[in-house]
Amino acid sequence: MNFLSASLLGLLWLLIISWLIIRINKRFSRPLPASWLLIAFMSKVVAGISYGYLMQKIYPNNDTWIYFSESLAEYRTLIHDPLLFFRTLIPSVNHISVPDFFSSEGGSNWKYMGTYLVIKILALCNLLSGSNYYVDVIFFNIFSFTGLYFICQVTSRILRGNTAFQFLVLFFFPGFLFWGSGIHKDGLIICCIGLVIYAFRKLMVLGPNWKWRLVGLIAFFFLFLIRNAVAVLLLPALVAWWLAERKKEKPFLIFCIVFTITIILFFLSLWLPDKFNLPLRMAERQHSFLQLSGNSELPLEILQPSAGSYISVLPQALNHVFLRPYPNELKNPLYWAAFLEMAVLILIVFLYFAMNPGNWKKLITEPYNLFLLFFSISSCILIGYTVPFVGAIVRYRAMYEILLLLPLVSGLRFRNLRVPDSHR
Repeated sequence: MNFLSASLLGLLWLLIISWLIIRINKRFSRPLPASWLLIAFMSKVVAGISYGYLMQKIYPNNDTWIYFSESLAEYRTLIHDPLLFFRTLIPSVNHISVPDFFSSEGGSNWKYMGTYLVIKILALCNLLSGSNYYVDVIFFNIFSFTGLYFICQVTSRILRGNTAFQFLVLFFFPGFLFWGSGIHKDGLIICCIGLVIYAFRKLMVLGPNWKWRLVGLIAFFFLFLIRNAVAVLLLPALVAWWLAERKKEKPFLIFCIVFTITIILFFLSLWLPDKFNLPLRMAERQHSFLQLSGNSELPLEILQPSAGSYISVLPQALNHVFLRPYPNELKNPLYWAAFLEMAVLILIVFLYFAMNPGNWKKLITEPYNLFLLFFSISSCILIGYTVPFVGAIVRYRAMYEILLLLPLVSGLRFRNLRVPDSHR
């Protein structure tokens, strides 16, 4: 497909998807302004195209183009043998008596389950895109856009009064706008997280409801397939959120207790068989990263499956994920962008406490705030423990940066900023 044909096809799909976004948004009781949503989706598509172009020029062996290349073979299978395509939607694991969900071994199907799903989805997208990478970007952004949209819906209902800032952080904070708009697992992960959060909130408000139970369970199932560690961390955050909403008192204490119990259970799994030994599996994940080579490698102590080792490595993990890159590590524009992002995050923290000198405790008394903070911080710490490359850390943490910022920007107050009447 030549450039003109791909451009026209992409424009056609952009118009169709934009119309669908407007129609679906109107079905919500408090719809977001249509102009906001269209600008956000177009921005994500432009960012996704830029991501693909830059990765092809700078890192030609980047995962995003490997996924696309693999999807072309799957597309041919879909055309010529659709039964085989769908029969292998999830690779066979019959040779494993008990599925080794947390394995980091190269031969494990479970390690690459997220990759298989990305390639399969791309093969389906190729049916509509003429097998053009940049048109595929449009379809793939539907996933990340959907997840962010549902998170915005929940946030604007619970943390009222600052929808504009919440929307800007979710859809336009530079890190996730760039990394989360490309063809990668990140878009699928945020889609699953957003659906789980929305379904969970619906169940807390409406009570038992089979539809939202099913949506939440399916989204959680796919999140587990794509990145099981994120699903495992999401569970205690959801439990603590539910308990805090029910008890209506000392929510911060409830979250601390739930996560303390989670940490205890994590280390108690040391006495389980290797397949369920979580400290061992997490250490193996770090070891697999340490075997790779890269220009941005950081010194990271080798994890051992023991509580003492995890305590010893914790300062390094916190430093890597919350403070890197340092000013002397800014090797290229992407590093500069990451450094400026961290500076903006620190500025927002400062502004929050400056604007709420007598009311900052709401940050730790609102259960949803605590859900976002505990889930995002614990996820970042996991990244710090396992990933020894600045470049990879910058991409992996981008998703959690926006969740971490939501409670903070919701507390900012600027008198001249008004939300359109359609969302009041």
